[in-house]
Amino acid sequence: MLSAIILSIIFIIASIFLLSFAFSMFSIAPWVPCKKKDLQRINHLAALKPGQVFCELGCGDGRVCRYIAENNPESKIVGIELSILIFLWAKLIELFLGSNNMKIKYGNALKYDISNIDVVYTFALIQTINGKLKNKFNKELKKGAKVLSYAFAIDEWKGKTSVDKPDNKTSPIFIYEF
Repeated sequence: MLSAIILSIIFIIASIFLLSFAFSMFSIAPWVPCKKKDLQRINHLAALKPGQVFCELGCGDGRVCRYIAENNPESKIVGIELSILIFLWAKLIELFLGSNNMKIKYGNALKYDISNIDVVYTFALIQTINGKLKNKFNKELKKGAKVLSYAFAIDEWKGKTSVDKPDNKTSPIFIYEF
């Protein structure tokens, strides 16, 4: 009897995790981490000043957030993740390796208020999501804000744009400024 209850609880918990992972994967984008070798470049392009706020939409395990937080101790770093399983993993890593200036939050990046963000970083693999993000950026980001899009361009962007791609072996980082 007790073992049946325990197995039922494990099944329910596993189902919640799998459904959450599937929901985030198909509703927004699957989690694919950026290359570790590109972290320094992302940090350089973010060019955070003390007191500025950096937000990663769809932060996965928080790899970018941790790197940015470690290298910008006077800035505030926020990561948003929708998949409960990946979020819990990121929170566990944050607990042991995180910085005081970093916070990983559970939520839908498309619904998170970014009006106070100075630099937004995203690795949106699906073009339909980039279109939704573009609309969100145009509505919410303040003048002077910057968007870094790893590997994928935001189609039909109006405004100042540049691309950082040092060589053929590196992923491009698209820089959009307001």
